Amino acid sequence: MAGCFSTYVLRSDNSGKIRFEKWSNPVKPGAPFAVNEKDVLLAGGFASVFPESTIPLSPALQLNIDRTGLSSYHLQRFAEAELRRFQDEKLR
Repeated sequence: MAGCFSTYVLRSDNSGKIRFEKWSNPVKPGAPFAVNEKDVLLAGGFASVFPESTIPLSPALQLNIDRTGLSSYHLQRFAEAELRRFQDEKLR
């Protein structure tokens, strides 16, 4: 889809269960990440593209999405590890 950026997001649903979903977002530099931010824990992406995003963006996750042949199962494991890394950094 032209003008769109595809990634995956880790979300927490109402029961607290984590879901891993593919997401397409319009590319508008400087605009916030166009997703319901309150339930998103982490997304693949770049702060240079979405500088106003309040969602933790993982460039490493985005590169793995774009450049590897990892299955969604393995991408989810990677995203969960990235989320733990982000959370650990917050505690320092």
